[in-house]
Amino acid sequence: MLLVLQSANSFLHSIYEEFNNKKISLANTKWICDDYITHPTQVFTCSKGMDLVILEQKSLTCHKIVNKIDTTWPHFRIQLYVDVYSYNTIDGNDYFWVGISEIFLSESLCISPYNPFCEKIRQLKQCSSYNQISLIRKSYFKEVGHSQQQVSLEIRSEADQSFDDESYLFRNVQIILDRCYKTCKTCSGEGKEQCLSCYDDIVLSSNNSCDSCKNKMVDNFLQIPDGCRNKCNNNYDYDEDQVCFEDINLQVKCEVDCELCTNTQRCLICKTQKYLYFGQCIDQCPKYTIVYGTNCLSDIDILLKNKNLRITELVREFHDLSTTKRSINAIFQITSTNNQHSFQKGNDIYYSYFSNKRIFGGPLVWVNAIFKFTKSWNQEFQYIKIFFEVILGDIELDKNIFTYKINDQQQETITLNSTFQGNNPNIEDQIWPNDYKFNIYKVEKSINNLISTNKQLTMEIMCQNINELGFCGIQNMVVIGFSNCEPEYNFGLFNYETGRNPCIPICGDKIIVGDEECDDGNNDPFDGCFNCRYQCEEHCSDCLYGQCIGLQCTIYVRLFVEILSIKVMNNVMMVTQNYDGCSNCQLIQYDKCDLELDIQNYHCAVCHYGKCIKCNEGLLLDGDICVSICGDGLLNLLDEECDVQRGDGCIDCKIQDGYVCGKQNYSICKTCDIECTQCFSLDKINLICQACIDGYYPVEDKCQLCDLNCITCKQQSNLCTSCYRPDCEYCESIPGLFGDKITKKCNSICGDGILVESYEQCDDYNLNDGDGCDSQCNLEYSDNSINQIKYYQSLANNTYDLKLITQQPFQFQCNIVNITIENMDSQDYHYNCTQVDTLTCRLQFDFKKSIYKFNIIHVKLGLTNSIIRLLLENEKSIQFDITPNELIILTQDQTKQSEQIKGAQQSFNFVFLIMIPISIIFNLFNYLWAVLEILMIGQISQVFQLIKD
Repeated sequence: MLLVLQSANSFLHSIYEEFNNKKISLANTKWICDDYITHPTQVFTCSKGMDLVILEQKSLTCHKIVNKIDTTWPHFRIQLYVDVYSYNTIDGNDYFWVGISEIFLSESLCISPYNPFCEKIRQLKQCSSYNQISLIRKSYFKEVGHSQQQVSLEIRSEADQSFDDESYLFRNVQIILDRCYKTCKTCSGEGKEQCLSCYDDIVLSSNNSCDSCKNKMVDNFLQIPDGCRNKCNNNYDYDEDQVCFEDINLQVKCEVDCELCTNTQRCLICKTQKYLYFGQCIDQCPKYTIVYGTNCLSDIDILLKNKNLRITELVREFHDLSTTKRSINAIFQITSTNNQHSFQKGNDIYYSYFSNKRIFGGPLVWVNAIFKFTKSWNQEFQYIKIFFEVILGDIELDKNIFTYKINDQQQETITLNSTFQGNNPNIEDQIWPNDYKFNIYKVEKSINNLISTNKQLTMEIMCQNINELGFCGIQNMVVIGFSNCEPEYNFGLFNYETGRNPCIPICGDKIIVGDEECDDGNNDPFDGCFNCRYQCEEHCSDCLYGQCIGLQCTIYVRLFVEILSIKVMNNVMMVTQNYDGCSNCQLIQYDKCDLELDIQNYHCAVCHYGKCIKCNEGLLLDGDICVSICGDGLLNLLDEECDVQRGDGCIDCKIQDGYVCGKQNYSICKTCDIECTQCFSLDKINLICQACIDGYYPVEDKCQLCDLNCITCKQQSNLCTSCYRPDCEYCESIPGLFGDKITKKCNSICGDGILVESYEQCDDYNLNDGDGCDSQCNLEYSDNSINQIKYYQSLANNTYDLKLITQQPFQFQCNIVNITIENMDSQDYHYNCTQVDTLTCRLQFDFKKSIYKFNIIHVKLGLTNSIIRLLLENEKSIQFDITPNELIILTQDQTKQSEQIKGAQQSFNFVFLIMIPISIIFNLFNYLWAVLEILMIGQISQVFQLIKD
């Protein structure tokens, strides 16, 4: 029987999960309808998508269903998750209700893409046969105080029409407990000192904590929630306080490929021909994993299996349904979004469902937005490793872009440029069309924490899409930190960076660990143990576990050497001189290979029968070849200046400027104090600091503090070269001032009741706004008082001076201006705003069309306090309303018509001058006057037409 345990210290506990499989069955459900007899039976199923539980119309019994869920584990709060779907023509009176009767919780929501009274969310396309019918989804989340031993959950629909017309549906119901501290029976919070009562006869202490049962004479094991017992249930293990470990809730309603799973849908055993990867059963392992039996192991899984490495798991999220809204908000903060297609499941819902797990982001959630991931810690770690998988989806390739930047590393980009290879039926669980493109990409990064004093991992992640159906998601996120190897091991940076076991047994410490066969405390050859491997002693041909069981022929040669003739001896010596390293039965020296030149060329220190068995210092033996590897911590003085496994100062085995490095294996490099800005190496051994940051002065390789009144000093602490004040006195000698080492100025302390001239306008003993003196010790002014001291002056050439009349130290920000003109578009004019003086901005316009007095000009300007701080923010910016001087500007057509009229006038004047003497001679003056009146009327009508145009 498989036992899966969880620690009793876990504060978040998922105690109920239902309707989370792709295919839902109501055959054995404990949910009951409003008559407390009937069970719900209707499931909405289609060829593409996940099953949904149907709530009947309001007039039928199963429009309301209830369930009583045991919550006997001590807790103080619950989290409730429900995915709600609306179907078709939901109107403003049709609500979905969620209630918990014992705490009198009752909440409703209305979702519809069309109804103005309901929350508008995008229509889904899960079922191909229902493309013309609206189906939309929203995630309901509620966190509420609760300590009872049962949750009476009620879900109901107020839709008043049949299912074909409208309905509410749901799936993915989950309840998570916020658990009490392990020794509390009841509590007000998760802390050890937030207990309200203790188990059995244990008395609540004065600091509201409870002892465990381990100090009792009998029944000294605490079994949650039963109390003190004489042993743990099922002989489970227990922690240091003798609190029994708990059994993770297993369930049989697993996905089709899973044999056994938890109630958060994390699979524990897959069915045959399936591989287990992050709690999910898949057809084949990803290329970046190693197949280990029926498991797919990533590099981070392999590290976690290493028992010789001290590892702390800092984050593990998005691998099943255990991820909560609170755990997401604890590590992710949204920093920017400019797209209406994001967060369509709810403004504060940053997760969705993919491959039967909660992932960060996802369809309709993360389309275009920037998030910041943050994780801090208090422990000392050498390295931090982060692993996660990025899911990108879109209706076309090369348009979905995901970027991320970890700490101070370079920003990296992933683009959806290829489709997922293999069968993935989970694609049907979303809103995508059949030809949708998606893929999964691995991100794995390592951070050297030794070079950073900030115990924090930050990552800025951005999703960029031009399509509404594009999305980014993150799954299987793990962050680990490791401090060091166990004492009998050395940490090997080369092994770590190449994905091997970074913990290397220390050969020569007389402790046999790992893959060591022996360890005799030395590194000498031919003593039965060499390089922590059994080896035959000198002159021994066969041995077992280092013990000789057969002698070499050379030992027999030496036994009879005294009776050999000089001639034979000379022959033997001649053979020895011609030794080629291959013969086994010769009198040879075991401390050298063939010729001294060969030893030098191949860097071998000790050879045995023509094979190298020990290398020169700083080289590694690879088979029988000596190799030098930069980064292995072994210093090869012939080729390397340094070889440091961790820290700065050594790059490509070359010592960097401003560092000195040790000349022993596994040494480190060092530099001057962190406050030093110019550090130099004098002789590759000693360091000298020549300059420090402000507030320090150099002494050898260190930086010493200057006196408090100095910004900078030289040679000794009291010899100031620059000060906070011109007279080099302490800022603190003036009441209310202090020396600010960041701004390098004397600053006042707002709120201390001491008014410091030229630093503060007021100080009323508090930091409250709205009482006449704000939180930054500036006088507060109402909009009315500001409006009484403003005015504008009209100048020539469409120019206006905007002014304030005041003795207060205000200053216009003429570069922060916003202008709107009534009944005119922004392309109808250009403007330039310049600073005349601190209280005057000059505004000049270039109009492209006529402007009249009714085209009021509205100008908003930024206003600051000229001493130090911002006075008015954007929502209170000072506004000028200018009545403009009228200006008529003719269009090209109007100018052409004007020239035509002018030409007609000139022609008329010429004809009229000729007609006057003729009309007098022939007595036709009355006729001439009548013609003149007709011509004038026509000319006037042309003018009016020009004005109208």
